Amino acid sequence: MQRFALRDALPLVSTALLMAACGGAPQEGLDSAPEAGSNLGTSQAGLSVGISCSRTSYQDITCTASGSGGVPPYTYFWSEQRNLFVPPRTDIISAGSGPSTTQVFFCWQPDETSPGDYSSRYRVSVKDSTGASAGLALSDFYVCG
Repeated sequence: MQRFALRDALPLVSTALLMAACGGAPQEGLDSAPEAGSNLGTSQAGLSVGISCSRTSYQDITCTASGSGGVPPYTYFWSEQRNLFVPPRTDIISAGSGPSTTQVFFCWQPDETSPGDYSSRYRVSVKDSTGASAGLALSDFYVCG
């Protein structure tokens, strides 16, 4: 026959004290995770964005974004990456945000009298109605005068 010793109860007592200090055993339904089936703040729904740009006039580049996946409606965030030739410098310039899938950027077309001062590439990212976001889509570079 085995005797009960105080040292045998020590793990049980320490566990009870630890649970009491931490507020007790966890209760169901109190975690902060989104409900099952929710896409809130995640990109699990395959949210993505694409960009297509073209010169539409002597001074304009028009870009069109295409968001897919996620939960519409989408908000598009537009910007321009401008690379100055002299002095060498790169700037990121915000061009606004909103539901529009089209953005027009100013880029004077160089000619024989003005070979160009900088190159630009246009950028767009997207958020869906749950707050999930997709990374940047980037256009080709355009030389601007």
